[in-house]
Amino acid sequence: MSRENEYRDVPPGDTLQFHYRIHGIVQGVGFRNWLEDLAQALGVHGFCRNRADGTVEIVARAPNQKMLDTLEKELHKGPFAARVDRVEKEAYSGDISEGFRILATK
Repeated sequence: MSRENEYRDVPPGDTLQFHYRIHGIVQGVGFRNWLEDLAQALGVHGFCRNRADGTVEIVARAPNQKMLDTLEKELHKGPFAARVDRVEKEAYSGDISEGFRILATK
């Protein structure tokens, strides 16, 4: 893929959106606040929340692959105090509001 295509937006009306589940030491370490800052800096929309099973759930939407690639690279690292053991990813087809929010634990 050429560098030009890395930054090309998807066609109007189309979006790239995914559901992620982050496993490891990811609760109580500032993961959601770190993620909110990262998503806003990248221009990624969606939400994150802690799950009762100890994971962090993320739903994210972006207009180009480069934004999501950067997000995913950082998800595998997490903030300083976190330990990411595994990142699960699947396509997401639900509605995603503008902006990025932290939701209550589910």
